[in-house]
Amino acid sequence: MLVLPFSDIAVEIVEDSPFATSDNLFNEEKIFIKREWSEIRLKTYILGRCAAHRALQTLQKEIVPILKGRDGEPIWPFDIVGSISHKDAIAVAAVGKKKRYKGIGVDIEDQTTILSKKEYSLFCTPQEIACIDKKEFSPIDIFSRKEAILKAYYTAYSKLCNWIDIDTINVSKASNVTIICMLKKNFIINLCCVEK
Repeated sequence: MLVLPFSDIAVEIVEDSPFATSDNLFNEEKIFIKREWSEIRLKTYILGRCAAHRALQTLQKEIVPILKGRDGEPIWPFDIVGSISHKDAIAVAAVGKKKRYKGIGVDIEDQTTILSKKEYSLFCTPQEIACIDKKEFSPIDIFSRKEAILKAYYTAYSKLCNWIDIDTINVSKASNVTIICMLKKNFIINLCCVEK
């Protein structure tokens, strides 16, 4: 578990292990597994659900199956909001209490990934590109922040945002939005919380 400046949010990271098998899933979670998934895709799904179970347990909640919604989003218990992200052999889940949070989004990315200016220009605002040029952020930092914000806003407002409309530089100026960046080995983890 990561220590955060919030008492009512839990973030759990689960790394690959030989024990991360479908035996760690509830039967209700197993029905979402597709036969055509690669071994890596199956492993990331299992790791994501294991991280979600641990995060729920950290908040002293009963561990329940985490199902999938219409757009693939995790469905949490009625009084919880949260998010799951996975990359390669690592997964992270963040959950918080709905009485305080409208939405929570989390994303994990490999910091060593290189994106060309042509690639990151597709999702970055001019101000974000300027920050990348000044080396204040890397393209992966911006991408991960956008993913976390996108997930938190989807949960909070039930709508998908356009990538280019998400301003990662100024979003935290909103009084109810907090973004926290954490590092784990060569991975960057961004957490976005939208408070009520």
